[in-house]
Amino acid sequence: MNTKKVIVKKKRRANSEKGASLIEALIALGIIAYVIVAILSGMTQYHYISQSNSNRNTAMMLAESKLESVLKFPVTQLVATGLPEYEFLTVSSERGVELIQKSADATPPVGITKNYYRRATTVTRDVIANLATIRVLVEFEENGEKEGVMEYNYHVQLSSRRTI
Repeated sequence: MNTKKVIVKKKRRANSEKGASLIEALIALGIIAYVIVAILSGMTQYHYISQSNSNRNTAMMLAESKLESVLKFPVTQLVATGLPEYEFLTVSSERGVELIQKSADATPPVGITKNYYRRATTVTRDVIANLATIRVLVEFEENGEKEGVMEYNYHVQLSSRRTI
């Protein structure tokens, strides 16, 4: 009779060990799932920050290139109206910088609602101080219109002064 009790006890231990290993497996699976979600979240955040930095660098490059192109001309050739001239641009790796529209109006062209740069160049003259000021403002819009108003996410402004 003792042998039957020993066999029953061994079976009960084996069954309880199977339940314990199932709980351990579920806990391990939960930990692995938590780690995977944390890694994916970090990768998503990295992608967003990388894209944001790329847009800011592109805006800075567009502002610098425009300022350099304006500074090539003698001050006497610069038209100082004090009113900005707007350019709407797209940038892609395939086509590079592409001018969509050039105008005196800040309103974006019809059909373009997101992912473009607006570059405004203003030249003013201060006759008393004998200075010309060149300002280049580049704004990038990536989210589109919100309630009929364009929302520019990035702003880069460069300016330079030259004697007349």
